Amino acid sequence: MARSQPNKNSNKSTTTEAPAQVAPEQEETSTMSTTTEEPTTTSATETPVEETPIDLSAFEAAVSAAFDAKNAETGEPGETDALVKAYRDLDGIKAKNAAKAKVIDLQDAAIDGDDIHGAKFYMKVSNLLVAAKSSGSKTPKEVTPVDHTEDFASHLAALDLARVLSPKPEGVEDDKVDERRTTLYNDNHAATVAYLAWLNGDKETRGDEPEASKLVKTAARFAKGSVTKSSGGGVRKVHSGPRKSPANHIKEVFAGVNSGDFLTVGQIVSAKSSEYDADEVSQGAISNALRAGKVEGVVADESAKPFGARKA
Repeated sequence: MARSQPNKNSNKSTTTEAPAQVAPEQEETSTMSTTTEEPTTTSATETPVEETPIDLSAFEAAVSAAFDAKNAETGEPGETDALVKAYRDLDGIKAKNAAKAKVIDLQDAAIDGDDIHGAKFYMKVSNLLVAAKSSGSKTPKEVTPVDHTEDFASHLAALDLARVLSPKPEGVEDDKVDERRTTLYNDNHAATVAYLAWLNGDKETRGDEPEASKLVKTAARFAKGSVTKSSGGGVRKVHSGPRKSPANHIKEVFAGVNSGDFLTVGQIVSAKSSEYDADEVSQGAISNALRAGKVEGVVADESAKPFGARKA
């Protein structure tokens, strides 16, 4: 009888510990939690919006026609009006960016195929597209034909006005001015004629610049037609002499530097060449020539501050 008591206590202990198993309740809670999170995935059923394909067929046809008409020896584009118009007629910035990317792809393909002239063509076309403006609804500005009679009369009038309105410094003896002016005219007339002939001469054969006084150089340049006149609120130079080339000026300036050297637009303008004296050409003309890629062996650096170019 004494041994049966522990067995009863053992049974009681087993009975009281059984309710501690709560795993089924945890599984039910986990199931409910999962069920409440399922509605958050409803966005997967939305239908994606399809973008309208960009039609570049007219632009590509214009590029192809311009390519066929390019200079076979230099790669220089010929008539590009139709190409630029096709670019301007593209609808929206996405289409225009796609057109630019297409030209760059063609340029890369030409480089890979060792087609140097083709690569130059596409590079120049790319520069044209960057410079081209959207056609929009703007009316093209009419170009007024040059009136040479009016230009020459304006040139002479400017000289007369400058002479009459020149401020007279203190201490000038009026009775001696006319006499001295006549003497200077007679003494420098022949030298001015010779210097003017050199200015207008062929750059390949005219030889070195002749020695001349400041008066002679100033008079010769006035006679050549380098005068300033107002145009639309700004001031520009009008040249009645032979047309000058900013590209040739850039080429001569970079001929004196090493490969990889960088020059700002201001440094190029301040240099002297057979085309221009120092500071004679405008910074705008130099910048436009660089961005148009008109000088072989000189690469514009758009990232540079200030803007300039580097010798290849």
